[in-house]
Amino acid sequence: MAGGEFLERAAGPGGGVAVRALLQVLGIACALFWLAGCSHREQASPEQRMAVEAKVLDQIALPVYPGASVEGYVTSGRGAKTIHVLFLRSQDPLSKVTDFYKSRVPKNSKNSVLVEGETGTANFTFEKGPLEKQITLTTGSGATEIELLAISPK
Repeated sequence: MAGGEFLERAAGPGGGVAVRALLQVLGIACALFWLAGCSHREQASPEQRMAVEAKVLDQIALPVYPGASVEGYVTSGRGAKTIHVLFLRSQDPLSKVTDFYKSRVPKNSKNSVLVEGETGTANFTFEKGPLEKQITLTTGSGATEIELLAISPK
C-alpha cells in the first residue's frame, strides 16, 4: 500500500484532503526550519552592510527596483546549492513594481500575476545558466515587498 493510500484510509472518508493539506503545511514548516538553521545573517556596520549587500546583489544578479530600500538578506547553503535572497521594500504601488519586473524577465519565464488594484502577488521564475531565479512581489504594511532569490551551485 502506498503512503498516500495509507494516509487516506487512516483519515477515513473525505479525510484525505485534510491529511494532504497537513502534510503540505508540515513540508513547508520543515523547509523553513531547514533554511533558518543553515542561514547566515550578517550583523555589520552600515559600511560593511553596504559591501555585503553589493556582494549579494552580484550573486543574485537581478535588477533592483529603483528607489527600493534594502530590508535584509539571507544566504543559506546546504549540499550542492546556495540560496541567496534579498528583501526590498518600495512605496510604489504593486502594479507599477510588477510592470517593472515583467518587462525585465526572460520571455520564457514562468509568471504568476494576481494583482487587483493595489493588492495581490506576482511571481516570476526562470533559469539563467546554472542559476535558478525568482522574483516575488507582495503587498504589505502599505508598501510593496520585493524578494529577489537566486539558487546557485556551490
